[in-house]
Amino acid sequence: MKVNISSCLKGDFSLKDIKFKLESGEILGVIGNSGSGKTTLIKSLMGNYKFKGEVSLGGTVINNLTTLEKSQHISYALQENSETNLTVFENCISGRSPFMNWRESEEDKSIVEEILRDLNLIKFRDRAVSSLSRGERKRVNIARALSKDAPVIIIDDLTDNLDMKNALDIVLALKCRVKKQNIKTIVVINDLSLASSFCDKFLFLKDGNQIKFGGIELINSKSISDLLEIKIKVEKKNEKNYVRLVV
Repeated sequence: MKVNISSCLKGDFSLKDIKFKLESGEILGVIGNSGSGKTTLIKSLMGNYKFKGEVSLGGTVINNLTTLEKSQHISYALQENSETNLTVFENCISGRSPFMNWRESEEDKSIVEEILRDLNLIKFRDRAVSSLSRGERKRVNIARALSKDAPVIIIDDLTDNLDMKNALDIVLALKCRVKKQNIKTIVVINDLSLASSFCDKFLFLKDGNQIKFGGIELINSKSISDLLEIKIKVEKKNEKNYVRLVV
């Protein structure tokens, strides 16, 4: 996946000069303060906002496709879906709709069942989504997005409003499934400790500008301090990066 957005104007806010490349199976963490352009970037990639530039996937220019065609290439995990009375299985199989005819096939059912098992949701298969906890609903929304089996998945606010256990469980289950399906994954994630162990690449945004794009080498005291405008100390232990705020 190649992204080259020269500009995207939304009201008084401008997103500009965004360039990055994502390979199959890679997870990109988008990091920045509130108002940095994270949501504008996500909505631009999904086709909700018009922009100058090009987003291509395997030689196909995504921004030239119809809405249905875009939905077959890029899947988006909803932030919240607590009102639906659908069961977990019904909700997830509805994510297959861009590829289904008038009713689901055995293959569609098999794909959803496998994803529910991998994300530890199979025990909730016949429960109404509205009856689940916030963390469980978040996991269902991710499972629904994965069920589409699109080559790209986008997840906004991956771990927001989740306790540490739920956040860790979701991150580990998602990473396993992403690698299994070889999906290009873009996540907005605010927990730097989780991001450093979960993501393969990082995109730093500030005031609508791309500050840095690269690998784990970006998780260092200077680059994070400059980005977030707070003092950060990064400790490296056992080949993994741990981020600690310095008060």
